[in-house]
Amino acid sequence: MQYAIPQFVDIEDRVIGPLTIRQFLFILGGGLITTAGYTVFDLSLFIFSGIILMGIACTFAFVKINGQKFEKFLVNFILFSTNPKVRLWAKDTSAKLQTLSNAERRTVTLKTEYKEEVTRSKLHELSVLLDTSARYYAESTEGSKDKRKAS
Repeated sequence: MQYAIPQFVDIEDRVIGPLTIRQFLFILGGGLITTAGYTVFDLSLFIFSGIILMGIACTFAFVKINGQKFEKFLVNFILFSTNPKVRLWAKDTSAKLQTLSNAERRTVTLKTEYKEEVTRSKLHELSVLLDTSARYYAESTEGSKDKRKAS
């Protein structure tokens, strides 16, 4: 049985003519605020504020920046601007740097720890252990103990 797979799920439906519901609501909100400004302001201030308000409403309705709606871009920009940009990691903040003189530098010796050398038999035991999911670990260690006793 075949099912139809929805495609283009990130595209909004065109409901009111060529506008989506989101775009229509932004234009409607800008128009209502501009209409309210008509009753409050005189003609020149109304025209100036109407152009600015409808420009803002159209920006929120139609502009996308890098594939993001303008309101999401604006929120991300504000969060980016207010959060600190330098991240520091300090394992131990109480550690102080010490400066050594030339005489002290000559006396400092490097300490190296030698690890036990991995031999072929140990590698073989580990590979058997991993290959068999630890089923034959006891047999491989018993066999190596018998070989050590013989030599």
